[in-house]
This record gives sequence, C-alpha cells and structure tokens, in this order.
Amino acid sequence: MRIKTTVNKQGQIYVPSEIRKEAGLTFSKEAYIVADAKSIFVYPDDLNTKDALKSLEINKKHLEHLFELEGAEEAE
Repeated sequence: MRIKTTVNKQGQIYVPSEIRKEAGLTFSKEAYIVADAKSIFVYPDDLNTKDALKSLEINKKHLEHLFELEGAEEAE
C-alpha cells in the first residue's frame, strides 16, 4: 500500500488510519523506526525481526512493481 502524506512543522508524519489499523499501531503503542538516508520503515514493537524482514520484502516487491509501471508509462 502506498499513500501520500505530509510532514508538519514539528517533523511529525500523519499515518492514515487504514495503515495504522493494518499494522496494529494503536494509540500509545510503541514502534520501531529504521531509517537510512533515503527512506524510513516503521513497525510495531511486538513484530519480531523475522516478520519485519518479510514485510520489507513485500514492500520491496511492491516498489519494484511501481517502478516497472513507471518505466512502461515513460516508454509510451
């Protein structure tokens, strides 16, 4: 799932409710943020590392698919 959002003046990012619900991110629940210079990955603290890696793989495939679609659009 990919949804556009914004960063406010305080540096906070709004995570839409449908994403929070699917990820199990409820009020006051703790989460981990893993980041590098180009991206951020957020996951609930009760998700084990193995399952977080599976989730990253799913997101990677989704982004690869979007990349292929963008390339096809540019070729037209």
